Amino acid sequence: MKILIPSLERSENLDVLKLCGMKNVKVYVKTHEMDTYAKQIGDEYVFEVPEDCIGLGAIRRFLVNEHRDEDWFVILDDDVIGITYRFEDKFVEIVDPDHFRAVLYNSYQVASDLGTPLFGYEATMNPNFYNQMDMFSFGANLPSCHGIIPSLLGDINYDPRLIVMNDYDIALQCKYHKRFMFIDKRYNLRWSKKWFNKGGSSTLRTKTLLQDMSKILMTKYGSSVVKPNPTKIQYDISFPF
Repeated sequence: MKILIPSLERSENLDVLKLCGMKNVKVYVKTHEMDTYAKQIGDEYVFEVPEDCIGLGAIRRFLVNEHRDEDWFVILDDDVIGITYRFEDKFVEIVDPDHFRAVLYNSYQVASDLGTPLFGYEATMNPNFYNQMDMFSFGANLPSCHGIIPSLLGDINYDPRLIVMNDYDIALQCKYHKRFMFIDKRYNLRWSKKWFNKGGSSTLRTKTLLQDMSKILMTKYGSSVVKPNPTKIQYDISFPF
């Protein structure tokens, strides 16, 4: 297993569960930021992303192609600040990196047994949106954590045109080609307010960009899957198949 963390302009506050125990972790940054990150976390953990990889679609595609020989790996956003176990009397925050790694391994094993190349976790913190019988799903999006089994991917890969919203695209590809992916809803990822924090995709995200990316998705999957919503900047995306 490898844990891959693409990052941009966040060297000073990068933690991601203390870099997941500092084992088999690779932080990918643009060439001009490598020295800055190396001073903060050590140069043995810092790896280069080509400067011409613009946006997470291109960067995640690069990471997939670089790690095709791995049994499995996880791509984590650099603004992840924790993971919560949701099926107790109260939310239980997982703070031990080894515990977090054990959760990742368990999810990988389930996805591998099912024969699907992608796995992830729930995005919604609101307890009204789940119950004790609702522990997993085989669809929906992959926010902030993309578990990937390369041997099962086939032709599935990130679309480099999608500077943002590439997580929807990879999930839709998996649903189309493999029919399902594994989402473990017992766990909820938490992240900082990525829309407003300096660095990461916030350096690129604009209203025009979101609408342009939505149009690319609508062209790929049709208006029954990706629909304009006059009340939102970003289009509505469903997983009907």
